[in-house]
Amino acid sequence: QILSGGPDVQGAGELNFVKQYGLDLATGRTPPEPEALQAFAAQYLAAIAQVSNGKPWVVDKMPLNFRFVPLICAALPQARILHIHRDPRAVCWSNFKHYFAARGMGFAYDLDALVRYYRLYVDMMERWNELCPGRLVDIDYERLTDEPETETRRIIAQLSLPWHADYLAPEKNTRLVHTASADQVRQAIYRGSSEAWRAFAPFMGEAFDNLPTA
Repeated sequence: QILSGGPDVQGAGELNFVKQYGLDLATGRTPPEPEALQAFAAQYLAAIAQVSNGKPWVVDKMPLNFRFVPLICAALPQARILHIHRDPRAVCWSNFKHYFAARGMGFAYDLDALVRYYRLYVDMMERWNELCPGRLVDIDYERLTDEPETETRRIIAQLSLPWHADYLAPEKNTRLVHTASADQVRQAIYRGSSEAWRAFAPFMGEAFDNLPTA
């Protein structure tokens, strides 16, 4: 939402194109030969061109794309991957309290399964950082909400995008949002949302005890 406030960036929402065109490559059913990687890249770029609104940068914010980081790095050298770090309890609670229309989110409806899934995600991202050094732009969620201008300027600089004042007012962005965060993105950047889970902590027992530390 922040990035798509600028004139050069189109926020396209949570796209399924990486999985659609790259699942066989990512799982080894199709050998990752150069021709196959080029075919995946061509299909993906053609698909996002249809939702780019003519802008040179497109944000695909599908969270489950974390599973395909090595494929993205190998096939799309121009892609930048933004990896946002947030309190694991806040992340898991945010998933647990939502009902997702998409398939494949069954892990989000059971706290124990959700914690196990989160730990697998952390392990995978550590491995991807080793395999793809320098390709991920790390963002600290709390720092972004505490110091929005400083952090936003850092992110924009790392992406080599020209600065635009509208990056600092994502609540004024009028693009249509269809995901579970549709209400949240209409608000100005604010602090404290990562503490919302605490109100329900008495009812969750030890569910979050096995989460990695923030």
